[in-house]
Amino acid sequence: MLASQQTTTPASPHDLWRMAYVFWFGKWLILASVIFCSGLGGFYAFYVNEARYAASATLRLNAQPTDLRDVSDHWPPPSTDPFSLNTERAILTADHILEAVVLELALLDDPEFNRYLSRGSNASLRDRVRQLMTGAANPVPDQNGILKKTVRNLRLAIWARHTPDTYLFEITAQSADPVKAARLANAVADAYISAQRTAHDMAMDENINWLNDRVAALRDQLLSQEAVVSDLRGRAQLRDDSALDDLANQILNAHQQEATASDALAHLSTQETLTARQAAERDQLSVRLAVITEETTRLTTQLAAQSAGLASLQQARREADATRVLYETFLGRLQETQVQRGLDAPDARLLAPATIGTFAGTSRVLMLKASAFLGFLVGVLAVIVRHLSRRGILHPAMLKPIFKGNAILFGGQETVFSPDTQSIVNLTHALKVATQGKPTTTTLIVAADHHETMDVALTLAKAYAVHDDTLLVRLDGTQTQTNETDHRLSQINVPTTDLLNAEALARHLKHWQQMSSHVFIDASAAPAEFMSTPLVSKVDASLIVIAWAATPMAMIMDRAKALKHESDAPLLPVLTGVNRRKMRQFSLSYPVTPAPT
Repeated sequence: MLASQQTTTPASPHDLWRMAYVFWFGKWLILASVIFCSGLGGFYAFYVNEARYAASATLRLNAQPTDLRDVSDHWPPPSTDPFSLNTERAILTADHILEAVVLELALLDDPEFNRYLSRGSNASLRDRVRQLMTGAANPVPDQNGILKKTVRNLRLAIWARHTPDTYLFEITAQSADPVKAARLANAVADAYISAQRTAHDMAMDENINWLNDRVAALRDQLLSQEAVVSDLRGRAQLRDDSALDDLANQILNAHQQEATASDALAHLSTQETLTARQAAERDQLSVRLAVITEETTRLTTQLAAQSAGLASLQQARREADATRVLYETFLGRLQETQVQRGLDAPDARLLAPATIGTFAGTSRVLMLKASAFLGFLVGVLAVIVRHLSRRGILHPAMLKPIFKGNAILFGGQETVFSPDTQSIVNLTHALKVATQGKPTTTTLIVAADHHETMDVALTLAKAYAVHDDTLLVRLDGTQTQTNETDHRLSQINVPTTDLLNAEALARHLKHWQQMSSHVFIDASAAPAEFMSTPLVSKVDASLIVIAWAATPMAMIMDRAKALKHESDAPLLPVLTGVNRRKMRQFSLSYPVTPAPT
């Protein structure tokens, strides 16, 4: 209904009853919507949607390092801070882990993950849409591209979750096969542990290589230093400190002899006269003193040289000893590392392997319930929209303020009209009452909407032609064929040039009234200017044809106002196309609020 036809009133129990009637009368639409949506939901749940199964494997991260870690500090213990745990969770679904799973389980040959093996209708549709949007054909991927796409599809079916405040990781895999889901979860866990073991082996190999290089360098350095020690010992002709002690003793004796000789020579030199023996003794003492001095100088020089060589020898010995200690230490670590290679455990272990997957998709019964509920909501919405979109006259009482009487119901389920048809009886009775039973009458029939299809004028004329001569005048330039039995019914058309000519219309009206007892003028298709001609004011009654639940109230009011302005003849409304069952429903579900006059 139009907004102008309704009044805003507070909600009352009558409004609630009307709302209940609205939904009751729309129950079949709601039921059809529920059935349709339930059918779509069932088709999706049982035919389109694939059943998904999920299986979970649990990993435990070993937070404490093993005893074998003492062999080398190059591989630190696992970190347990939140950032490191989140990093491990991300590594569980990293490309190198999933690639190992793809190759181990031969997922390149599985159409569930390698979509290039099943180019079904969905894939073909996607390809056609993509080709239509881009304008280029899809390139054929190489083996590496297929592997990356398979890994990407596998990542969509696997996710890892870290249990808060623990060192546990839960790996969940989904697949259309419950057994395959368990295999996927366990394969990811095994691939992660294998990757950790491989990383440990690589780190151990790096340690061994580093220790080998270090031991070889220390061995070469030790050999070089020992050669230097041997060379120093040979050049200084020393093996220990006893030779230096002998030289020191010899130098001491030389100094003592030199002092004795010097004292004796000094004593002889103080004497004024010397005998030949004393002179000879003096000369011998001078020669001996020179020899002793020379020997002392030689021994002192030799002692200094041998002392410097001994210091270098001792330094070389200390360096060689330090290198020997380092060499023996790294050699021992290398031997321990080689022995313990492969015995180091990974940082994680499989705590609980996955078992056969359980159903993880949405319940089909739940899908059906949801689709049925959605259908109910859609049906209710459709009923409300249909209720609010009704327009026109829904009940004859809505016309009372305009026409001061009930409208005449015409048509509806009646498809064949005869004089005994209830619609014809009601209409002819209303006309007789309006014209006060005059033997000769002139009735003007107009339509509130030019799109009316019910030919009320012809039907009414045929009913009157049963007893009296009747004339049907059409102002639209057409003539409807009548049966041969309608010998009392005549039909004429008014030329278009005479429709707005007052004098011509007056002559025509006088002629029509002389020809027949009852004249029906069908002006449904006449131009709007015709309503202001004198002919309108000379009729005995006027009928305004209104399409039930179709003609807007504003158009009815305009046409009724024009007729009342030109004529004082009774104006009768005729509702055509009435569905009496729906009209009874409308009377219960719509408030019968008349339009303003």
